[in-house]
Amino acid sequence: MPERAGQVFCPITERRVTMEASGGDDYQIACEADAQTMEGMRKLAVVRLTRRGEATEEVFSLVSDEGPHLGGDGSAPTPLMYFVAGVAF
Repeated sequence: MPERAGQVFCPITERRVTMEASGGDDYQIACEADAQTMEGMRKLAVVRLTRRGEATEEVFSLVSDEGPHLGGDGSAPTPLMYFVAGVAF
């Protein structure tokens, strides 16, 4: 991966991740996230929840950033911070 003076190069500008859990016919849930690169190292993710294949009104936006040592501004939690918080929940 090429590096620029103090920055990590991130070639991926958009991606989609879907996770599903099924507990039989009575319970089926999926969480889908679309992420895109903003300026610098900032990323925006829009996360949606579906139940039994139907969209719900549960939609949230998350912004992440890296610290200055990785070329970011430190203006939002890092992706690792979101991961650790998810494990703690």
